[in-house]
Amino acid sequence: MPTVDVIIVGLGPTGAVLSGLLGQRGVRVAAFDRLHELYPLPRAIGLDHEVMRAMQELGIAEQVLAHADPFRATEYRGVDGQPIQRIEPAPAQARCAGW
Repeated sequence: MPTVDVIIVGLGPTGAVLSGLLGQRGVRVAAFDRLHELYPLPRAIGLDHEVMRAMQELGIAEQVLAHADPFRATEYRGVDGQPIQRIEPAPAQARCAGW
């Protein structure tokens, strides 16, 4: 059995990105997931500047941006329909290049 430095269990968005970043730095990674295929439902539906920095380090930022839309105002409502919270997009001067 090959020797590894890190074992990652779970290849959701976080496990997959962590595996890639560690591998790029020469860390020997073994990554496992209980599913044999891609998870069929959306996850990691919001991307901020920190996520985009990680995508840049992985060399996939342009591919991610091709499938992303700028953040729009979002309103969260309770079961009674009353607003709980509204989140506005960052002002244009605070956004990352390309967003």
